[in-house]
Amino acid sequence: MEDLKFFGTQEEQSVLKLKKAQALIIAFLCHQSVNNYCEIYSNRSQKDWNEIEDWQKISTINKVEYYLNNPKVNYFSLHNVWRSNKLSKGWVYGKVKDIEKKTHPLLLNFKELPNIEQRKMILFYNITDALR
Repeated sequence: MEDLKFFGTQEEQSVLKLKKAQALIIAFLCHQSVNNYCEIYSNRSQKDWNEIEDWQKISTINKVEYYLNNPKVNYFSLHNVWRSNKLSKGWVYGKVKDIEKKTHPLLLNFKELPNIEQRKMILFYNITDALR
């Protein structure tokens, strides 16, 4: 991950560093919890935090930071922000996740997601909410 460069007073820099550390810890806990949840249902599509690529970590951290900076957001909105971000980067709906083709089966409105996917987002949201 990239080095962080800060501007402002030393106190502002310290607060920003703490917020970044908080987001990283929450992102790790959310990812691992969702991974464990998937394993309960024999879904092995998730990898351990230490095995995923940096872009996946950054995406998870960004989702946490978005919530921390917008505490009134709900899990519908959290999913829609993720979805909008993917769509803006050229991703499209596809039945199979394919990084090269930029297709993803979860590029749907929240209510159209399969129940297990909705629950994963709710789990992520609740963990973030509890730890903020």
